[in-house]
Amino acid sequence: MPTLAQAVPADYTTPPVYSGAAVQVIHGPVSGDSQLAQVQMDGQPCNILAEDPRSVMLTPPPGTAASLHPGTWHPAPNTPAFAFPSS
Repeated sequence: MPTLAQAVPADYTTPPVYSGAAVQVIHGPVSGDSQLAQVQMDGQPCNILAEDPRSVMLTPPPGTAASLHPGTWHPAPNTPAFAFPSS
């Protein structure tokens, strides 16, 4: 797995469907510090629950129906933000 500084969008995977009622995960290189990351889905912030060097656990915004949702994943300051179509 590449380091966070070397990461490209293809290094991250997401579930095929997100639901606001369940904990979700993004796999890939991350900082391990959940205070540094930002995730948005449908333009709304997600609640980051925990992060380790290989994944971030989050809950989607309240009211998120089970379906495909566009999102933005910003792993840490001074790193690029990645768009993801949770699929």
